[in-house]
Amino acid sequence: MLTPDSNSKFDDYIIPAGSYAARLYLLVDLGHQYVKFMEKPGKWSHKIRLGWEIPELTFEAEDKATGKDVIKPRVIGREYTLSYYKDSHLKTDIQSWIGRSLTADEQDKGFAVDSLLGAPCMISVVHVDGHDKEGKAKTYANLASVMACPRSISVPELYNPIVLYDMDNDPGNKVFEALYPWLQDRIKKAREFQHEDGDMEAEPTPEEVADTSMPFDIETPAETFANGNQTFTRAEWISGLITTAKAAGMDEPDDMEHMKFDDLQAAGNIIIKRYHDMTKGKKVVV
Repeated sequence: MLTPDSNSKFDDYIIPAGSYAARLYLLVDLGHQYVKFMEKPGKWSHKIRLGWEIPELTFEAEDKATGKDVIKPRVIGREYTLSYYKDSHLKTDIQSWIGRSLTADEQDKGFAVDSLLGAPCMISVVHVDGHDKEGKAKTYANLASVMACPRSISVPELYNPIVLYDMDNDPGNKVFEALYPWLQDRIKKAREFQHEDGDMEAEPTPEEVADTSMPFDIETPAETFANGNQTFTRAEWISGLITTAKAAGMDEPDDMEHMKFDDLQAAGNIIIKRYHDMTKGKKVVV
């Protein structure tokens, strides 16, 4: 049963930023989740969740079966859109991991992600400052990228059992019922779980928008973009940048809604600087 250890003294731990050898232990089909950006119409997008364990980082917790304290590896995860179009995050990370470009057939029919379960890799972890549900400042550890593991590095075998949940292939819901409760809740928001007379337009809680250091932490770190002493949510930042770019006579960057945090902040800085240069320091629109 994949339930968090209640006495693991794990809640406040943040995985340090850096690069780590890791192994993929979890692949969960989240189904089609409803995604909405700003005031634009929402859409259903197929999502998956990948989880890695990091042998280098461990903690002590009680083994539910034996009652004894054991040493377990820390884990980290990331949610992806199941897409191999152009430079999708999933496509970029898989190609970096396997060391080659996906074939036309793999891009068209899909890469067998489950073939990577148990495989070693290197992951990069970055820290993102945000806020918890109570509005208090909090730092989150996010998985930024995945790449091939150097042959000189020996990665210990998996500690956790491999978890593979396929929504279309889970007789008796045995795998589903063994998932973390927060993952079950996430999956239940999928289109596949909606009733025909249900509220299909309800926007789901944006859990796992940024990956955390804890596999059962369902808090959503609020991305905070900055311009001087002012801070903005992602929606406010994008909306302001569109207005500012138009005022500066610039074309807005393509697909800002799906940009990574650092890329979107950098794009905004460029737009704001261009606007400042044109207006000689007058107040920007953002």
